[in-house]
Amino acid sequence: MILGCTLDLYLFELHIAIRNAHTFQVARHMYDCLAPPEEGRATPSGRWREIVLEVGCGTAAGLVVAPAVSIVDQAIFCNASGKEGLFPSIQRSLGLLLRHPLQFIRGPAFLWLWVVYGSTYITANVSERLCIQHARDYQTAKFVTASAVNISMSVLKDRSFSRMFGTGLPRPLPPTAALCYAARDLITVGASFSLVEPLGRWTAKNVPGVSVQQSTFLAQLSMPLLAQVVNTPIFLYGMNLYNNPGSTTAQHKQFITANYIKTLAGRVMRIAPAFSIGGVFNRAVRQSVFQS
Repeated sequence: MILGCTLDLYLFELHIAIRNAHTFQVARHMYDCLAPPEEGRATPSGRWREIVLEVGCGTAAGLVVAPAVSIVDQAIFCNASGKEGLFPSIQRSLGLLLRHPLQFIRGPAFLWLWVVYGSTYITANVSERLCIQHARDYQTAKFVTASAVNISMSVLKDRSFSRMFGTGLPRPLPPTAALCYAARDLITVGASFSLVEPLGRWTAKNVPGVSVQQSTFLAQLSMPLLAQVVNTPIFLYGMNLYNNPGSTTAQHKQFITANYIKTLAGRVMRIAPAFSIGGVFNRAVRQSVFQS
């Protein structure tokens, strides 16, 4: 039942994403009307219009992914700390979203995730646009800037979530746990932003009958999820360092082994809207806005 509700939530997010993408088609036509002619878009005013639109696309992408990600992320922290089970937490948060949506969007979990992913997508979009405007390759710059913002914002969010949904009295986040969270996010961002387009081009070149657009779409959906196979043990180790700082190496290993499968499932449920659905939405909206 809970998985069905979660799937319904993801399908609802896809529906909202499609409707928002249509809305941004209208924004593109407004942009074409308000912006200077094509030869004038190299002017400072034309470049700033492009930057503003990139910020709008990133903000919308963050808003689309925040509900599902905040629900799953909160459940993962509650489950890892022993405060509440994974699926009971998801059920409770879904109930709050459906019965009291205004209370849900005013909650710290939703706001934190909107800020984290809105700022990540804004940074990725703007860094790519700036490189395009200056005729430079954007892959490295996009990865470095998006990773820096995502990691810093995620560590702040994780510290807040560890205190809100952890066990015992709030305490400082151990540096090793913060390093685990940073490594987790670095891998995810790299898989979500830097590997998608190269993998899409490689697949289209080597697999007959598959276009670049199709392969890029599939890469955007799959790469963030595959990264969680590696990320989940790192995340669990960081969580256990915070909740049980006195654990031995054997106890850490036992904790990771016992919680790996269900936490991996939770991570996939969390990353699917955050970087798979969110990435597809962000890419579609940007193409709709900027391509004539």
